[in-house]
Amino acid sequence: MKKTYHYKNIMYMIFAAGIPIILFVILFLFRFRGYFISAADTNLQSLRDEKINLIKEHYSKVEEKQEIYSQTIALSILGGKGELVNGWDFNSYDKNSEIKNIYVFDTSYNLIYKKNSDPDVINAADTLKQYKFKEPFILSDFFTTSSQNYQYLYYKISNKSGALGYTVFKIDSSQIQLLLKNSKQLGVKIYNNKFQVVCDTDVKNINKTEITPITKKALDGNTDIEAYEGYRYAYSFIDLNGVALYIAAYNSEKNILGTVNNIRTFILFVIILTFIAIFVLGWKAARNLKEAIEDELNNIENNTSLHIDELSKKANKVLKHITDIENLYEPLSKLREDLNEFEDEVRKEGLHINEKDKPEGKT
Repeated sequence: MKKTYHYKNIMYMIFAAGIPIILFVILFLFRFRGYFISAADTNLQSLRDEKINLIKEHYSKVEEKQEIYSQTIALSILGGKGELVNGWDFNSYDKNSEIKNIYVFDTSYNLIYKKNSDPDVINAADTLKQYKFKEPFILSDFFTTSSQNYQYLYYKISNKSGALGYTVFKIDSSQIQLLLKNSKQLGVKIYNNKFQVVCDTDVKNINKTEITPITKKALDGNTDIEAYEGYRYAYSFIDLNGVALYIAAYNSEKNILGTVNNIRTFILFVIILTFIAIFVLGWKAARNLKEAIEDELNNIENNTSLHIDELSKKANKVLKHITDIENLYEPLSKLREDLNEFEDEVRKEGLHINEKDKPEGKT
């Protein structure tokens, strides 16, 4: 019964120490989870905005290249001086090798020049005819094929007298694909207006069609951060000349909360060790306390036994004295009786032992 009570005390100690710790850990993990999600959203938003600026800058550089080409080489071609093309250092001009072909059309959309043999020239001419130029540049949406994803960048060559012709650059997605890489190891997707993935840090997703609540909102021109099917997306749109591309930076919630899960596992491990330590220390403390109490009780018992022995000895001495006194009482009583008898005989003889007993007038 004492042993059971002993272990009950240890369990009470464990629960008394453990319940506040568990409540603190639950509150800590809940707040920590929210902190990690908030931090991850901030990273996604920052990455999304960074890539938007880089992509816009990329297209500005391509437009600059096209303007230079149109006002020099293309203009000379349209003026009947196509031989200038032979002296053009195209490799130096297009260091990133993203310009896959160049077409020059006259104002009637007749092909005057093309850099490389390309069956897509008909497609380039047909799309050119659909545009009405309010600005010098117009960018088409991405066209997707099994071999490549590409766009057309159109430029209207004109002077004060009017239009002189057009240049069309066929540019692929290779440079944009490179721009999506990031040191944060986060995913970034680029969509065209048909929900097709034209660029993605995860290349296996390229050319997939993704019609989701996230892509629908992005293609509607919204900018936000949302969770969908275990991922968090920071989505928006990129407004370019005549077209918009749609971007989504993403990360899996598993990756986001991986650190929290690791911390949770570590904390649970620490709690278990703490409970074990509390149990061992509590058991040891209780055992030490029990031993101390038993030692004290033994000391008290031993001291009490010694005191009882001493008191017993003293009591025996007192009883012995009492016995001796009782033994003296009888002879003393007899002696007193004898003295009383002697006093009576003396008085009978007319003698007086004490002066106070002598009659007055007698000597």
